[in-house]
Amino acid sequence: MALSSTPTNLVAKQWAKEVFVEGFPNNFFNAYMGDENSPIYVMHDLDKDAGDTVYYGLVMGLDETNGVSGDNVLIGNEESLTIYDDSLSIDQLRNGVRLKGRMDERKARFALRTQAKNQLKAWLPRAIDYHIFRQLAGDTSYNFAGNTGVEADSDHCVVCGDTSWDTDVSTTEGNMDQYDFLTTYEIDKCVEVAKTLEPMIRPFRVDGEDYYLLVIHPYVARNLKYGTDSKWLDAMLYAAERGKNNPIFTGALGIWNNVIVREHRMVQSITSNIYRCLFLGAQACAVAFAEKKIWAEDTTSDQADYGNRPGFAAGFIGGFKKCRFNSKDYGMLTVLAYATAAGGEDHSS
Repeated sequence: MALSSTPTNLVAKQWAKEVFVEGFPNNFFNAYMGDENSPIYVMHDLDKDAGDTVYYGLVMGLDETNGVSGDNVLIGNEESLTIYDDSLSIDQLRNGVRLKGRMDERKARFALRTQAKNQLKAWLPRAIDYHIFRQLAGDTSYNFAGNTGVEADSDHCVVCGDTSWDTDVSTTEGNMDQYDFLTTYEIDKCVEVAKTLEPMIRPFRVDGEDYYLLVIHPYVARNLKYGTDSKWLDAMLYAAERGKNNPIFTGALGIWNNVIVREHRMVQSITSNIYRCLFLGAQACAVAFAEKKIWAEDTTSDQADYGNRPGFAAGFIGGFKKCRFNSKDYGMLTVLAYATAAGGEDHSS
C-alpha cells in the first residue's frame, strides 16, 4: 500500500506564514509605524529596488521674517532652501534553533519542532523593538549595519528635576540623583520644548487629534503613579469614562496634555538608575526593510545529520536609525529620569 506524506517544503511555507503573520506585527512599535507622519517612519525604497542604503532629507521651513513688501523688487532677495540629509543602511539579522535529534524529541512531552517555531516567532518582534529602543536611546555602544547610536544633543534632552513638581535642578545625566523623578511637570516641559524647537517636533495625528508618545521604563512609571506628584493620580482618577476606549485599558498608562504615556522594559538605562525615556513625535526614527520574511529549515546539511538534527531559522533584512539632521536629533526628546526597582512590599494604609 502506497502512503502519502506532506512534502517538507510545504510544511516550511506553512510555518513561515505562521511565524510572520503572528510574530512580525507584534512588536511594541508596530502601532506607531507608518509614513512620515508616524513616530517610526518606515521607508519603502528598498522593498523592491536593490541596494543597502537609503538616503533621506529634511527641508527646513522658510524664515517667516523674510519677504519683500509693496513693490520692492523680489529678484535678488529670494530665500535659499536649507536642506539636510542622512542615510540608513540595512543588514541581515537571523536567529535559529537546532534540535539534538529524533531520539531526544521522543523523550520530550511537548513538540520540540513546534517550540522552535514558537520561540522564533516570539524572538522576531522583540528583536525589532530591541534595535529601535537602543537607537532612540542614543546608546553609543550600539552598531547595526553601520548605524551607530548617538546621544541626544542638549536641545533635545529634558532632565527630570527634584521631588518638587515644578523644580528642575539637575542639568545633565551625570549630576542627577535619587530625587530626580519623572512628574507631570516634565511631561508639560516636553510639550513646551517640542512646540518651540526649530524645527519643531511635529505631533502625529490619531482620529483627527494631535498626540505625542512618551515611553517610560516600568520603574519610572511606578514613581510617576505613586511619587510626590499627585496631579497624575488625580487626572487618572477623573479620566474619561471607563471603558475599552480609555487609554488606561488599552495599553497606555494614561494621557496627559495630549501625550500618550506607555511603559516598556526595554527603555534603556545607560547610567546606573538613570533611564532614557523617549518622547516621540513624527519621524523620530527611520526604519527600512528590504526583506521582512526570512524563514528556512535545514534538514540536509552536514549539521542536520541526514535530517536527524533539523534546524530552523527566521530573520529579516533591515535597518534602524534615529533621525538626526545638522548634528541634532529630529522628531524626539530624550527624557532623563531616575528610578529603581521597588525595595519591598508596601503595607501602608
